[in-house]
Amino acid sequence: MTERTDPATWGVAEGFHDVGGRWHPVSAPTLAAVLESLGAQPGDPPPPALVTVRTDHLLPSLGRGRVVFEDGGELDIEGDRPASLPLGYHRFQPADGADLPLVVSPGRAPLPAVPSWGFATQLYATRSKRSWGIGDLADLAELGRWSATVGAGFTLVNPLHAPTPGPQQEPSPYFPGSRCFMNPLYIAVESVPAVEDLEDQAAMSRALNGDRRIDRDAVWAAKSAALEGAFERFSGDADFERYVAARGRPLHLYAAFCALAERHGSSWREWPYEYRHPSRAGVDRVIVSGRVRYHMWLQWLLDCQICDAANELGIVVDLAVGVDPSGPDSWIWQDVYAPGMGVGAPPDEFNTRGQDWGLPPFNPWLLRAAAYEPWIEALRANLAHGQGLRVDHVMGLFRLYWIPGGADAGSGAYVRYPHHDMLNILALEAHRAGAWVVGEDLGTVEDEVRWDLA
Repeated sequence: MTERTDPATWGVAEGFHDVGGRWHPVSAPTLAAVLESLGAQPGDPPPPALVTVRTDHLLPSLGRGRVVFEDGGELDIEGDRPASLPLGYHRFQPADGADLPLVVSPGRAPLPAVPSWGFATQLYATRSKRSWGIGDLADLAELGRWSATVGAGFTLVNPLHAPTPGPQQEPSPYFPGSRCFMNPLYIAVESVPAVEDLEDQAAMSRALNGDRRIDRDAVWAAKSAALEGAFERFSGDADFERYVAARGRPLHLYAAFCALAERHGSSWREWPYEYRHPSRAGVDRVIVSGRVRYHMWLQWLLDCQICDAANELGIVVDLAVGVDPSGPDSWIWQDVYAPGMGVGAPPDEFNTRGQDWGLPPFNPWLLRAAAYEPWIEALRANLAHGQGLRVDHVMGLFRLYWIPGGADAGSGAYVRYPHHDMLNILALEAHRAGAWVVGEDLGTVEDEVRWDLA
C-alpha cells in the first residue's frame, strides 16, 4: 500500500472557511497539484534551515554550541539557553550537528514618533507642469515640500517596483517584475546631471501631460532616449560605485536580466539555455558588459532621487504581494518559487468568482532553506528610504491561496508560511531602518493573523 502524503504536514489546508463562515473542502486534484508543486513526499518535510528568535520573548533553548555574530564576534553557549543576544543575522554552530543561520529580532517594529497624517498618492498620476507625461520623483519631492507646509507628516505612495522590461510598459504597480528595484519611468530626467540639450525634447515630452490617459510606452521612449545619451557622457562616480558594491549580486543579476531581455525577449523561460538560470556561465559574461552597467546606473539615479524626495518629507512605501512570473525576481530566485501555481483569493463579497493574480508563490520550505534571501532583499530595498512600509495583502505572510495553472479561481487551496520567521525578519529590518509598518487587512483573514500582527 502506497504511503499517503499528509497535506497538513506540508502546510496545505484541505479546506477553508469563507468570509461567510461556510466550509469549502479542497478537491483531490487541487491537493495533488499543490503537493507536487511543493515537492512533497510521504513523511515529514525537511528540518528548519534557519532559526529566528525574539529578544522581547524568553530566548529558546538552543543547546550547547557557539554563536558567531555577523560582526565576527563569538559567544559560547555552555548551558542550553543564552542570557541575551545582539540583534542581527548570525550563525549558530551546535556542538553536534550542522550550522544554522540564526536571526535575532526585536520582535516588534518601531512605532511613529508622533501621530501624524499624510497624503496617499499614485505617483504616476501626480503630474506637474514639468512632468514628462507621468509623475516622477521630482514631483514626489515637490508634493512633500508642499505637504509639509500644511502639517502632513508623510506621503504614502503606490509600489514603485521595477516592471518586467519589454516593448510594452506594465501599467499595474501591483504586477512588478522586481520588488527589489525601482521603475525607471519615475526618473526625473531633467534632474540628471549628465543630461544635455533637452529643451526641444522636454517640450515634446511635457505635451504628453495633455492626455488624461498616461501613455507609458511614449513616456519611456522619450525618457530612455535622453537617458541613453546621458549615460554615454557618464564617466563614473564614487557614489555610484559605492551603490553598486552595496547592492551586490542581486543588482548585477537584475541589470543582467534587463540586458538579456532587450536581446532575447522579456520571458526568460524562452531564452537560450545558457541564460535561463543566473548560475550559468553565460550570465557571468553578460554581467561585465556595458549594457549591464547602464541598467545599474538607472537604479542609482532612482536611489538618489528618492533619497532627495524623502529628505523633503517622509515616504511610506508600498510592498506588493508578488511578482511577474516572467520577471527578474522570478528568474533570480527561480529555485524558491513553486512551479505551475498562481496566487489569488477565493470567492468573497468583493469578487464572487474569486481572483487569480497571476503571481507565482514562494515555496515556503525552499524559501526557508534559502534563508529568506529574496524576502530580506525586498524589505531592505523598500525600507532604504522609507519612513514607513505598507505590506500589501499582509495575510500572505501567514498563508497564501494557491491556484493550479489552468484552474479557475474557486479551485485553489491555502498553503501556510512560516510567519513567525517572516515577521521576525520584517521587525528586524524595520528596526534597522527606523521605519514603522502597516499591513493591508482585507479579504478572508483568520483571527489569529490580527492577534499575531498586534
